[in-house]
Amino acid sequence: MWRTIRPFVRDGIVGFGARAGWSAPRQAAGKLTIATFHRVLPAERRNEYPMPELVVTPDELDWCLGLFTTNYTCQTLTRSYAELDDDKRGRPRLAVTFDDGQLDNLEFALPVLARHRVHATFYVVADAVGQAEPLWHDRVAYAWPPPGSTDEARALRLVTDAGVAISASETPTPMLPRLLAGLKRMPPARAEEVAQRLESAFGTRRPEWDRLMDWSQVRCVAGAGHEIGAHSSTHAILTNCDDARLEHETAGAKTTIESQIDRPVPAFCYPNGDHDGRVVRHVQAAGFSNAVTTQFGVNPPHLAPFRLRRCDIQSATSRDARGELSPQRLAWRLAALPGSG
Repeated sequence: MWRTIRPFVRDGIVGFGARAGWSAPRQAAGKLTIATFHRVLPAERRNEYPMPELVVTPDELDWCLGLFTTNYTCQTLTRSYAELDDDKRGRPRLAVTFDDGQLDNLEFALPVLARHRVHATFYVVADAVGQAEPLWHDRVAYAWPPPGSTDEARALRLVTDAGVAISASETPTPMLPRLLAGLKRMPPARAEEVAQRLESAFGTRRPEWDRLMDWSQVRCVAGAGHEIGAHSSTHAILTNCDDARLEHETAGAKTTIESQIDRPVPAFCYPNGDHDGRVVRHVQAAGFSNAVTTQFGVNPPHLAPFRLRRCDIQSATSRDARGELSPQRLAWRLAALPGSG
């Protein structure tokens, strides 16, 4: 019963908050809001992707950017942070970011960004650019069998035999997100080994269109005025890396990307948002000037530049109880208010 009425209760709270001004963009004046996107795919392709929660369609992105540009000054992350000040009367600032460097960002996001005259920050995985293999978490997702199938039961035995700890759940949570959470706690080489075992046992359902950008395409994005940032070298979970691997994932990524695009790369994005003091020190020592996490929230003035918070934007969290795109719901999420998930 509660699951049925909860979306309508949430809409009522969001509507009241909007009328009271709680989620008004002016509340973010003097602060920095960072909106996170991953995949941008037409609806028919989203249906083929095993983690659709990471996808917005071009039309949904267009709708989001229309609201962003109406209410915020939208610039790249590094420029937005550099120009952030305490002026509460100023127009609030918002940076649009895309993680992973997927080809769909070039194909479907760039035309929409151009239409709205928005320059975004694209975080690329240095060693993966131009490679045939997807990132390790996508490899796992494309190899994981359909939920509830006999093959899924076999796959579960395979990964538990490989030492992956999968947390129990009291709710009917799909197995794939729980598996990925378990893999993110393992050393990078072990997570990659599990991906390979799953592919060997079950193959891959990866469609032909699913590719990462190559370096000529990354340069095309940079040439259009967008910022290219580093998302590590291999998308390893950095808190699981030893110091030598951390050096490769941070300084190595910066060197690789700068040599390919022939311009500075001051922005870094922690894979999965995972970081600690040791990881931050490596990012600073590599010469980056800012880094973003997956911690949900808006950034007040003078927040440490290596622990910037973001608001991930999803189709589901931008819609009301009737399934319609809702400006009030998006504003509530951008304000990082309670219950915005």
